[in-house]
Amino acid sequence: MRLASILWGLTASGLLGGSLAAPAQGHGAISAVEKTISVRVTSQYDTGEPIAQGQVAVYSPNNLESPWMTGTTDEAGVFEFTPADIAGDWEVVIRKAGHGQSITVPMTAADINPGRNSGLLGGTSAIQKLLTAAAIVWGFVGTALFFARRSSAPTAPVAPSVPHESVTQEKEA
Repeated sequence: MRLASILWGLTASGLLGGSLAAPAQGHGAISAVEKTISVRVTSQYDTGEPIAQGQVAVYSPNNLESPWMTGTTDEAGVFEFTPADIAGDWEVVIRKAGHGQSITVPMTAADINPGRNSGLLGGTSAIQKLLTAAAIVWGFVGTALFFARRSSAPTAPVAPSVPHESVTQEKEA
């Protein structure tokens, strides 16, 4: 449906632009989406010119009736937002002077919370986790055996310390 509306818009602007007496130039819109911790949408006309100061409306997956956020693109046609913790298809609508488009941005739980699976053992395989657990247990057992051996090992009797007296031998003459 989105592709059909984009193609319809491009076709209609091409037909109207060619039939008007005054020179007119139709613009299609091209957008790119980049997902990091936030979502960055870059919009430009089909001529390559950025859609600067374009009106943006962002709709969350659970409410497509009223915008979750509104704003404008910057001079380079870029708009960035950090979605709420709601997985699903976010709709981003960019418009300027009757030109623009609607973009669907699918967000999964991993996209929304990229750090949730990281941490001490988050990105490791089952074998790595098993080897890590075995190494920890081996370290505890080894430490316990070391201290157990030290406390139960027989100790050699220690001779009492006797002060040394100077013994001088007298020479017999």
